Amino acid sequence: MQLAFFLPANKHPTSYEDVFTHTVSEAAELGVNVVPAIVYANCETAIHNAVTTIWPGLELKACRFHLGQSWWWKMRSLGLSKQYGKKDCEVTSQFLKKTFGLSPLPPAEVCDFFVLEFLSNLPNDNRVERFCDCLLENYIDADSTFPPLFGPNVLHHH
Repeated sequence: MQLAFFLPANKHPTSYEDVFTHTVSEAAELGVNVVPAIVYANCETAIHNAVTTIWPGLELKACRFHLGQSWWWKMRSLGLSKQYGKKDCEVTSQFLKKTFGLSPLPPAEVCDFFVLEFLSNLPNDNRVERFCDCLLENYIDADSTFPPLFGPNVLHHH
């Protein structure tokens, strides 16, 4: 059951913590104990930190939409969005499109697959290299910023 959606005024961890604490408090006044087993959140460090601060030990998951959105924003910030659909940048375009196919893979297979299939076929563009570094650092490596966001850990839709 979905409990709540939030649109905070900013993305500071304390703002998220305040919203969660307030929600727990208001629910308690209604006689409801808010102790989620799973929280689905987008790919922002602030919200992940706030969730685990308020509810340590719960399972934190993402959805494919937010995972893809996060990756698209990174592509845009690196100036790769124009290459994404261009016919004259076919190698780069196909490479970037294929990265979105990683999310259904089982988490244990993503790193090896990424190294063998992606990094070994990296287009000659330092922006694509930086994008791949971002994926490894934040989503793929065992010690990445976010929990495993692949396979069964990713919700298909809201």
